Amino acid sequence: MKRLIGMIVAIIGVASLVMGIVFIVQSNSGKKQVADDIAPLALSEVNARYDAVSTLNAQFIAAEEPKIQAQQA
Repeated sequence: MKRLIGMIVAIIGVASLVMGIVFIVQSNSGKKQVADDIAPLALSEVNARYDAVSTLNAQFIAAEEPKIQAQQA
């Protein structure tokens, strides 16, 4: 019985190490993606980015307003 429990613990330990290595490798690419996504904007890009987000927000509001008025949102 002790041998079986020892084998189970060993298998869980090896699986934990393998999963840890896999997730560490994947996190490096994720960190790069997050860093690229939150990179500061150049001052010349701010107005264009704001206008694009403002337009998308206005479209979203226009699409959701009928649902809000009908109390379905």
